[in-house]
Amino acid sequence: MKNSLFIAGVIFLAGCGGGSGNGGSPSLPDPKSEHSKDYEVSLLQADFQVMHGVSIGTFGSDISNSVHASLQYKKNGRGVYLTGTDEIEVLADGVKLDLSQKINNTIVFDAPVSGTGIYEFVWRRDGQIIAQASLAEMPIEFTPTFTYDGTLISYSWPVEANHKYAYVSPGLNCDSGAFSKYYSANEHWRDNVINGGAVSFDLAQAFSTTDAELRSTYSSCDVITDIIAEDMNLTPLLSGSNINVNAWSSAMVYKLLF
Repeated sequence: MKNSLFIAGVIFLAGCGGGSGNGGSPSLPDPKSEHSKDYEVSLLQADFQVMHGVSIGTFGSDISNSVHASLQYKKNGRGVYLTGTDEIEVLADGVKLDLSQKINNTIVFDAPVSGTGIYEFVWRRDGQIIAQASLAEMPIEFTPTFTYDGTLISYSWPVEANHKYAYVSPGLNCDSGAFSKYYSANEHWRDNVINGGAVSFDLAQAFSTTDAELRSTYSSCDVITDIIAEDMNLTPLLSGSNINVNAWSSAMVYKLLF
């Protein structure tokens, strides 16, 4: 349960994190194709999302680090499938990462659970390097403390310098899906900024219910919240404007309310 929810959160983030795209070659028309081979390289951008994450459950925690990679049409960030002679490669300390899965046009690589000193990202066409980048640091990982007093669902953690924190829609789940509801103050998770190292959600305000109502109807309820850290001073080395790298540390907290 914890792993599947953590993966779902990572997929959500990867889908929301792509480049905004205001480059490209205005003289070339949009091929409007789903396949990268139909585009001139100047029209595309390689996008990489590095996620170091821990999922924290009632009975323990799991570490899951990954890199999500895709090619996107520069003008609007539209994803395209990697086809033809286009290749994407990710290395951790010089070791090529294994492809773990494909999610639509996104390629997912498994990353080491700890100890990576430098990531390298490469996009090739016809065997030639089109764009490359490297990342020598990550946002500092953290482990939130969880409390619930029957009204407030609360999380707290030590704040790191130059780090920005935000939350991804908390979810309330009762009796294995008999009741499910999600909350977000803003449409995009990046706008759910947390001031300081603590955030609380009022059960009634966030989920339109009370502890008493839940206990009278369901045998068990749990809440899952993904808290994201970004290092605002993070500076990937990029070969040009046709490659983008973002990095997050994530704490996915899965806890029983009762």
